[in-house]
Amino acid sequence: MKKKKIRVLKTFAIVAFMIIVTSCGTTAEDILKKYETYDEFQSNAIYFQATGNSMNIEYSMPLLNSNEEFVTTLADRWFVANAEKPEEILPVKIDSIVLGETNPTTYRHVVFIDNIKERFLLIGFKGIASTESVEAQIPPLFFLVENKKGELTSLTDTPKLADNLFEVNYVPMFFSEQEYSGEIIFERSKNVTLRLTLSADLKQVTKLIISADELHLTPANFDRQREISSGQESIFKYLDNSRLTTNLAITTISGINVMARDASGYPIVESLLFKGGFETTSPIDINDGKITLDIRPLICDLTVTNACIYGNVKVQVSGSGTKSVYVVLKNTTTPQEIPENILNN
Repeated sequence: MKKKKIRVLKTFAIVAFMIIVTSCGTTAEDILKKYETYDEFQSNAIYFQATGNSMNIEYSMPLLNSNEEFVTTLADRWFVANAEKPEEILPVKIDSIVLGETNPTTYRHVVFIDNIKERFLLIGFKGIASTESVEAQIPPLFFLVENKKGELTSLTDTPKLADNLFEVNYVPMFFSEQEYSGEIIFERSKNVTLRLTLSADLKQVTKLIISADELHLTPANFDRQREISSGQESIFKYLDNSRLTTNLAITTISGINVMARDASGYPIVESLLFKGGFETTSPIDINDGKITLDIRPLICDLTVTNACIYGNVKVQVSGSGTKSVYVVLKNTTTPQEIPENILNN
């Protein structure tokens, strides 16, 4: 009888212990308290919904949600971690799908948590930096979700700013065309500006404009040996206000200034003064980060970076040209710091 009573007491003790252990487990309130020092991100840039065993993520900005390529790329910046141990990244599937029948077509992410047993989840987004898009920038942030055997419930309706909670590492990208511009300091010239518009992936020049108040060109700087394929110069069109003034060489004969002529009797051109500009909207491919043009009137060898375009350029028109000079064109769409070694070349 005594042994039976001991066994009963042991059983009650085990049950009581299990109840205590269960009651001492992590609760939703514990998770919220763990992250209460992180400020909320007060913005409607992202819509988040946990339903069933999946989560829907949508961007409110048309610049993002209407571009399948952007949404697909941004999927890699989302991840799911154990909220109790945020350094523990969990294996999940993140798809990018069409969001119903909308015009224009819009896209969203769907995060599936099949086979994830962790009770509390941290859904992190590594963000969009201001150096990628001033308009679309979103700081690193996170949501908290409770996982009850595959049934998800949001613990945070408003995302929280991640600060330094997790590492932000991704390949940066642009979300719109980028314009680069800068002044070209040609000898004896005034206000010569070169502007290039590049595709968002920086793989193509979509527009090029060069304008000048005064651009001096001389025959001495014209490469007469260059061979140009038929029709190459046709991609450029001169701006409507463009004009070219010819300055002929003058010589003195018997104290009288007369027009200098060559051996064939033709007047010798001393220089040309170009005012106006020229442009092209014909696509120009960028190969391995290089813009190489051997097409008059602009000849250049330029290197493309996110922050700037730099390299050598020269202009050749009607048998005259400029010397090749070094230029740095700054990104004016998404300004960012340019390395000193490029600026001071």
